[in-house]
Amino acid sequence: MKISFDFDGTLSTEEMQTLCTKCIKYGIEVFVTTSRSKTINKKLVNNDDLYVVTDMLGIPRTNIIFTAFKDKYSFTKKFDLHFDDNFEEIFLINQHQSKCLGFLYEEKHNNEIIDY
Repeated sequence: MKISFDFDGTLSTEEMQTLCTKCIKYGIEVFVTTSRSKTINKKLVNNDDLYVVTDMLGIPRTNIIFTAFKDKYSFTKKFDLHFDDNFEEIFLINQHQSKCLGFLYEEKHNNEIIDY
């Protein structure tokens, strides 16, 4: 099985990092498919925040796909699942025929009312 995570707003969260760790533990091949660019005008973009997390999780840098702001559905066709916090990306993945299923991730927020 191959799965993919968006980074910003998805794998950048502790909750999804925990899920990713479990997936790797059970032998699932994990990728990151991010809208970020690796280069702009042939100059490297600073993606150190992304690399810190993926290195910590044990995701090989060869498993990081930079879409350069192109729709992800054309990059996720080889995966079984893709997790993303962007509704439009998930909608497009699920609209285009491939084996990949897109899952919308919404970070939990504490909605408890605090009375001061």
